[in-house]
Amino acid sequence: MTTAPETPTNATDLAERALIGSLLADPSRVRDVRDWLRASDINQPKARAIYHTITELHRHGRTVTIRELPAVIAADDGAHPTITAQDLHAYLQAAPAASQQLGTQHIRSNHVIYA
Repeated sequence: MTTAPETPTNATDLAERALIGSLLADPSRVRDVRDWLRASDINQPKARAIYHTITELHRHGRTVTIRELPAVIAADDGAHPTITAQDLHAYLQAAPAASQQLGTQHIRSNHVIYA
């Protein structure tokens, strides 16, 4: 089943979306936030699931590609919402730094999301 990306409804949702997009674009930045930002601090369920997964991957030193990330999230405990490539794309688009750095390039399916 395909679900539509969550629509940001306020500044907090927009900020969460930009943060998650930035972490997807540059996973090395997880170390900058993981010690003080908890998954429970994230309002949107999909953003929370993505954040929880990438911080856990980072904590355990695991590497996955952006293509594999939805399956890793789904396998975590089954309680997370379904994350699609469309969702990940929407988060990446919300990251101002990523948009400026990537220009017209697309992040390939083998882009590494590492833990």
